[in-house]
Amino acid sequence: MLDVNRHPAHPPASALGGKMVRRGRVLAGCAAFSLMGGQAPATPPGDPIRAAEPSGATIVVTGSRNELFEAYIDALTKTRGNQQIARWNGHICPRALGLDAAHNGYLAARVVEIAKANGVLVERGACVPNILIVVTDEADRFVDLLLERHPLLFGNDGVPPTPVKQALRAPKPVRWINASAWGNADGRPLDGKNNFVYSASRLQESTRRNAFVSVVVVDAKKIEHITWRALSAYLAMVAIALPPPDLNPPDGGTILSLFEPNGSPGPADLTRWDRAYLKALYKSDSAASAGAQRQAILRAATREKLGE
Repeated sequence: MLDVNRHPAHPPASALGGKMVRRGRVLAGCAAFSLMGGQAPATPPGDPIRAAEPSGATIVVTGSRNELFEAYIDALTKTRGNQQIARWNGHICPRALGLDAAHNGYLAARVVEIAKANGVLVERGACVPNILIVVTDEADRFVDLLLERHPLLFGNDGVPPTPVKQALRAPKPVRWINASAWGNADGRPLDGKNNFVYSASRLQESTRRNAFVSVVVVDAKKIEHITWRALSAYLAMVAIALPPPDLNPPDGGTILSLFEPNGSPGPADLTRWDRAYLKALYKSDSAASAGAQRQAILRAATREKLGE
């Protein structure tokens, strides 16, 4: 059984930078096949491996908790212009690459566990991955290949917005791109070619923004101080909450602050903020305008956080 509280620097996962991690160029090929549906279908994990609840350590923050929580919601729901907020409206099929089978399976299982807890549909049986977690010691090279070989992830013109490109090329421990497509409010795709967009549909209540792929790139050389439990929670939050790639999270209150250089060890798992946000996001009206949806998420998440 995996010790989910163990750090990647210790056995049995001591070789993150060695044989256990496939080279970036090999992973790039695997990812390309996965994204284009050319890979043999993967089988998602069964019962998720459940981690222990985080300890009751006190998180010290400055400023009003309500103000910090509102800033957290604003950061997660930031869109370009008046674009709607994306989420998974169809089934997900997560897959992790780059580690041994046990640890790949654990990372994918945590995505499944957290997705199901929030009402996100999960494919059963063999499926083509649409959530791809890539652990590699050549993260920069992988990102370059992703930008070069899969331009439609970034919109009809294939050119990623500058903040997105900068975020993907920043030397961070974890980077990601979440792509979405316009759809009608009733779930049917819009007519026409190449309706894929990076960020959102226009401000129209007759549409909604459907996530269709999430690629999360983990730099194996920068995660040795993180436990598997914390890492898996972070990756699941990225894949399910679909935050902007240039996210600047507030310190302490969220698992998304795990890699922030604030001197603290960071949360051990999803926090109350994270769980409240996910519940609110997936209970909200996905066809609402961005402003209306954001306010509904804030109200629902605040109630959830307070245990109402």
